[in-house]
Amino acid sequence: QAVWAHGQGAGAFAESWPRLKRRCQGWRSDSKATMLTDSAPQEDSVEETWAEKREQVRKDNLDECFRICLFFVFLFIFSAAMLLERSSASSLLADHVRARFDGGQVPLRSVTTVESYQDYLAGAVASVYDNNTDTHLAYELSGALRPLDSANRLLGTARLRQVRVAQTPDCQASPMFGEYSVPCYPSFSSNEMTEPFGDGLFTWSTDENSGYSGELASYGPGGYMILLSTEGTRAMQQLQELRSSGFFGAATRAAFLDFTIWSANVGSYAVVSIIVEFGPTGTTKQALDVMILSPGSLAPAGLGSAKEWCAFLGVLLVIFFVFYYMIEEAQEIWISRWEYLLDGWNIMDWLNMVLLIVAFVMRVSTYLDASALKIGEEQLATQESFINLRALAEKAELVQLLHAMNAVLLWMKCVKYLRNVPVVKGFIRTVWEALGQFVPFITMFAIVFIGFAKAYTLGFGNQIEGFPTFYRSFVYLSRSFVRDVKMMPVYDLAPFFGAMMLLLFYVSLMLVGVATVFAVFAHAVHCQKFERREEPDKLHEDEPLEEFAREAALFFKSSVKDYLPALWRFYKIQISKPNVGHPPKAVSESAVVGSRVRRGGHWQYKDQDGGGGKLGTITNVAGDICQVRWDIGGQYWYRTGREGQYELEEVSGPWQHQRRTSALEDRGGAAALEDRTSSESSGSLFDVPRQPSRQDIRRAIEQMSGRVLSEISIVGIEIKSELHEVCERVAHMHEAVEELIWRTDMVKGEQENARLHPTL
Repeated sequence: QAVWAHGQGAGAFAESWPRLKRRCQGWRSDSKATMLTDSAPQEDSVEETWAEKREQVRKDNLDECFRICLFFVFLFIFSAAMLLERSSASSLLADHVRARFDGGQVPLRSVTTVESYQDYLAGAVASVYDNNTDTHLAYELSGALRPLDSANRLLGTARLRQVRVAQTPDCQASPMFGEYSVPCYPSFSSNEMTEPFGDGLFTWSTDENSGYSGELASYGPGGYMILLSTEGTRAMQQLQELRSSGFFGAATRAAFLDFTIWSANVGSYAVVSIIVEFGPTGTTKQALDVMILSPGSLAPAGLGSAKEWCAFLGVLLVIFFVFYYMIEEAQEIWISRWEYLLDGWNIMDWLNMVLLIVAFVMRVSTYLDASALKIGEEQLATQESFINLRALAEKAELVQLLHAMNAVLLWMKCVKYLRNVPVVKGFIRTVWEALGQFVPFITMFAIVFIGFAKAYTLGFGNQIEGFPTFYRSFVYLSRSFVRDVKMMPVYDLAPFFGAMMLLLFYVSLMLVGVATVFAVFAHAVHCQKFERREEPDKLHEDEPLEEFAREAALFFKSSVKDYLPALWRFYKIQISKPNVGHPPKAVSESAVVGSRVRRGGHWQYKDQDGGGGKLGTITNVAGDICQVRWDIGGQYWYRTGREGQYELEEVSGPWQHQRRTSALEDRGGAAALEDRTSSESSGSLFDVPRQPSRQDIRRAIEQMSGRVLSEISIVGIEIKSELHEVCERVAHMHEAVEELIWRTDMVKGEQENARLHPTL
């Protein structure tokens, strides 16, 4: 509840400064109860004070409604700008490139040795320089750039880069092989080879835009680089010369084939890198990295279409909103000081604004870098030149990832404003109630999960690829919750220990953990459903949408009255006509203590009375408000004429509700009717209430026993269903234990046979 109360505190988009000041001063206390109970002796002064406070609350509600509307305008502009920047042509181009270079006679995933990699290179180069009908059609349009097909061209030439390690002379394990010299090529680290090799034919150079972080290691921008010719026969000859001169060998740790494809029809660039890593243990990792540079990521408004201009103007409006909200946040910090940091929504606001500003700065930096590179000018003049757009593509991709994170944060912040929607207020309270128990649970869950990740790393890190490091184990076990990985290799490697680890992980985290999460939220829903509701807020605080609806209704009525007087008179005549059904009269200022009432036409407190048709008794009257004690429990104040609101309907007088029912039960037929008629005709307010009869007591006992038996049957059904589930789970565990015993006996028998018959 404290978190919920504070969640309604100061926020960048939700709270007004006057309300924040009043909350910091503790204005919202029990003043409402004091006002209601003391309104009779000091009616004039309290009424004036209440009116002033109500007017201030009205202004605050309208201000907050304006902020809510402003936020959703900001959210709409951001979403529209980001979606307008997206194009299906980019994803289609990336898929087309992957399909072309990932298949072929030698698929990329089949590369496991240096020899197979050189075969793949020959196939990839042949695919690039293939002459067919599409390339002839492209040559007819222009021969400036090498065409790959009728729609895409090679921007400049392709570059082959190799990263090598220096040979270590003494890798033998002393002292067993102390007399032998065993040279080796260790893993890639600080011993990168930079010396020329191949009789000085291949020299090391660097390119600041070529760094890469792979699965086996992180590689710098340097290496041994070869530019391939744009003429097909010459390029194939170069590959043959590299193979014969031993360009790739045991010292190779990574090989990169980099080139850029220009899609002339859409103006986009595909920055392609084909990477193969060679590990020191013979392991290979392949990757085909394709990054798309759209026109909008290289220049403002891209190619100048209406869609691109709208997207760019939307980005500028988003930055304008960010600066506006930053000014609001700064003023809010000045008002609330250190209390500002206690609200988690404020931290999320700053994170969102910082990410938006960083993304915009990187976007502008990308525009400047692209302008300085003058993409395509040198390649149009000389096809044999190479341009590396990888750094530019990575920066543009990072901008998109930041916007993706911003989209998540912005739409999460919608939850903060949904609490002002009457339909979901109860649900939001339930969620905050659940968080009070969920946070400690998730802390304990994380601690246990870290222990399992460490245990799997220590037990299976040297033998299973998924558990080599703590981080990899943590990710691998996390994927098990969505059934994205297989855990059976753990059992196959160590049947007994692996089975115990799997059983503990599954029972303690998968079964107990997930069930506890559901139990936490079920408990919160139960508490929210049966909690004692607070006294209704007569000032209508924190009701921005309801306040706007009330203001709109008043404006509509006044407009109709001023500009359509005939329609207004017709409306007044219709509502003034008596209802044929003779509904109960509304409780007015003449309400009497002891009268039986129920909810009226202006009721707005949901099921505070226990539901429609439930009754209550007036216990206190103070002017145009009264206090009602409901039969289900709870005692609250309601308006009986204040502000023109009649929230209650009278059912019977103070004593009539007891006399009318008991008389009919004690006597039958005509006597009951006669007694009813006489009691209604006399109607003395000073009659003493009759004591309950024996039949009343018997009827009450029968009703109570029926309810008790009904509740017992419901509980019995629930217990049976729970026992059935428990029996099913026990049966499953029994089957698993039997299978484990059988496998253990089988392994034991195999070991015994191996001991008795070692030759077999």
